[in-house]
Amino acid sequence: MITHNLTMFAGGEADDANWKLRWLRRLVRMRYQLLGGMLFGVVVPVLLRAQGVLGPKLLDYQNSTLGTFAALILGFVVLRKTTSLPGSAAFMNVLPAFILSFGTVMVIFFGFRLEYSRYQFLVSFILTVMWFYVIMVALLRARRPSFGIIPAGSADRLRDNSQVDVIVLKSVAEAEKMDNLPLVADLGCGELSGEWERYLAEQAVRGRSVYNARHLVESLEGKVELEHLSENSLGQLALDQIYRPAKQYVDTVTAFIALILLSPLLFTIGLAIRLDSPGPALFKQTRVGFRG
Repeated sequence: MITHNLTMFAGGEADDANWKLRWLRRLVRMRYQLLGGMLFGVVVPVLLRAQGVLGPKLLDYQNSTLGTFAALILGFVVLRKTTSLPGSAAFMNVLPAFILSFGTVMVIFFGFRLEYSRYQFLVSFILTVMWFYVIMVALLRARRPSFGIIPAGSADRLRDNSQVDVIVLKSVAEAEKMDNLPLVADLGCGELSGEWERYLAEQAVRGRSVYNARHLVESLEGKVELEHLSENSLGQLALDQIYRPAKQYVDTVTAFIALILLSPLLFTIGLAIRLDSPGPALFKQTRVGFRG
């Protein structure tokens, strides 16, 4: 009896987990990503502005609404193009993608002297970024990426990574049977056979995803490894004893020539600063230099 009750309880937990997984998989579909983005990035700011929360209730909503809609679509396209790898790269690209899109629309507004609500635009940007961060979390939980790895070099490290499923492809024939599986290889290890190199090149030309193992590992772990320390011409890691003084002399001469040529312009700028605001025209600051 106890065993039966425990089994029923475990089955209930499994059903609940499956329901959540199905819900997440629906959420991360492209149409739902866009619908949610339009709801939070376009509709909600319009409603808040209509209620007077984002400043006065103005009649002209057209520029602000069209601008936020265009920024949302542009940012979504940029995000999909730049987020080709799973892991930390997906999160890192959200903010830059929408800074670029919303910034582009703002430049157009300024360039054409179009009126728009700055508060509505700011709220739209914040809500859009928050929504797509939620989408990225849902993507990580709903879709577990699968890759076919060619066992050479650093590609073997993916076997121990818990964020992805990997299938080790021991031959080109196995890779051809799984033609829908993205391929991962250490492209710089020098251990790939000529057959593998030709096959990877052909697949890349045909449009199949072929990833460099090092980049994929960095994306999943969020770390950039130091692979090699390059020595100088004398065979040591220290800075070249000839390069340092030579660079100092070149920098000094270049700065002296630039000072002579630009002195009229610099004098004019300095005078304008003194006439416009109190205090010195030159800014001085103590900085940490070479070797502290």
